[in-house]
Amino acid sequence: PLTDENGRFIGSVALFTDITDRKQSEQALRESEARYRTLVEATHEGVWATDAEFRITFVNQQLAEMLGYRPEELIGQQTIQLMPPDEWEDATRQGIERRAGQAGHYERRLARRDGSVITTLASGAPLFDERGEFAGSVTLFTDITERKQTERALADSERHFRSLIESAQEGIWEADAQHRTTFVNRQMTEMLGYAPEEMLGRPVSDFVAPDDLADHRALMAERRAGRPGHYERRFLRRDGSVITTLVSATPLLDEQ
Repeated sequence: PLTDENGRFIGSVALFTDITDRKQSEQALRESEARYRTLVEATHEGVWATDAEFRITFVNQQLAEMLGYRPEELIGQQTIQLMPPDEWEDATRQGIERRAGQAGHYERRLARRDGSVITTLASGAPLFDERGEFAGSVTLFTDITERKQTERALADSERHFRSLIESAQEGIWEADAQHRTTFVNRQMTEMLGYAPEEMLGRPVSDFVAPDDLADHRALMAERRAGRPGHYERRFLRRDGSVITTLVSATPLLDEQ
């Protein structure tokens, strides 16, 4: 306000600063944030962002559901609180790498609210402020719990059947489509007097007695046609002697 010498109002003066560009930038920033928030919320990966002390500042709905929480319950928590104790050492190492400006891809086990543990494939990257100083990190998580369980089940199954094969009294010999040796059990190598590594990769015909080679090739054609077979086969031992075996052969087929 402007006043005269008696203090009476006689008008006003106003100063104007043009902030059009700033307002447009703020609007663009809001639109950009809304767009990226929509993308983050729509992704099938869990996402969290942290501050420089690795306290959670943002978590998307997907990650909250993966862990059994509401998003607001996770804000402010230290990330290490959401991991089983045997993950803490590696998580601390990853934190040092983020501070040093390094991104990382690794497996991380996370603790759910109900006490169960999930296995995730994590991809973490550092965040920096306008001065280039470390300001936190952002990490994407893909739940691979079922895949890991399947892998463990397959590994257990493989160990089980390998144990059965290695303890079998029969020699077992596996070959690929070109009839190169891909596996032999202990009993087979002892029959022929070789170490396993001496047989792997070699054609089966290398071990067939010369008089049986023509018949061997004919029967291999039957395997290629998908037909099993039962027959006698003479093999050469490493010392040059010949053994006669009773063979039960089955073709192996791929998913096609």
